[in-house]
Order: sequence, then C-alpha cells, then structure tokens
Amino acid sequence: MTFTLMLTFVTTTVLSARLMVIFFRWFGMNVGNSGGKSIADSLRTLDGVIAMLFMCGVVAPILEEYLCRALPMKFSTGTTMMLVSSFIFALLHGIKNDKGEIVLPIPQFFLGLVFWHVALTYGLNQAIILHSLHNVVCVDGSFCSQSHPST
Repeated sequence: MTFTLMLTFVTTTVLSARLMVIFFRWFGMNVGNSGGKSIADSLRTLDGVIAMLFMCGVVAPILEEYLCRALPMKFSTGTTMMLVSSFIFALLHGIKNDKGEIVLPIPQFFLGLVFWHVALTYGLNQAIILHSLHNVVCVDGSFCSQSHPST
C-alpha cells in the first residue's frame, strides 16, 4: 500500500505541476526560465488576473485537496497521516531562500491541518471550497498590493 500511495503521489504531483506550467505559459506568463512576462507583470492585465484566479481558485484547490487529503485518507485518517499530509502540502508551497534552499512555509503546514479537519469532518468538497476561497483572497491581496505600489 505504501508503494502505491507514493507512486500515486509522485504521478499526481508531476502531472499537476505540468498542468499549471502549461496553463501559465498559455497565458504568456513566465514560469521558471521560459521567457515571457513575469507572473507579477501578468497580474496587471485582465487575462493574467483571470488566469491566476482560475488556477488558484479552481485548479490548485482541486488538485491539492485530492493529492493531500482525499488520496491519503483512502489509506488512513490517523494523526500520523494527517501530519505527513500537511507536511507534503507545506512542501508543495515551499519557497526558495537567498541560498536556493527550499524553506518550509509553516503557515501552509497549519493550513494543511485545517483543510484535513474540514475534509474529514465535513467532506472533501467543503475543503476544496475553503481552499478555493483562501486562495482567491490571497491572489486578490497580491494583485491589489502590486497594482498600487506605495511611493
């Protein structure tokens, strides 16, 4: 069972990451070193905002909730699986520091715990909705702060 879970996790992660890269590039956004506009610049256009809201408000919550909640819950709903799932969720949102090392974002770990609780208590659909609302609020805040830089 562990091998099946690991294989499914790796396959789903690779496919979802590839899907996001394809979608961002379709809208002309720079992902990695692919050329094109940066994501921050793309958020200054209506197409960029729509693409980002779609990815963050629809695609990412569905993929991440399936990967980090639904799939692990098929094997166990215990505390260990909850912690591992939340760790993986935080790792997926890891950020690079100045040295190029990936730093585990602690808020996403706790958010993973919240989404686990919601999925376990109220169902996966409610966890997806909460995740979607969270992402849309974060993207909107990011867009607003970049649209009106302080002088």
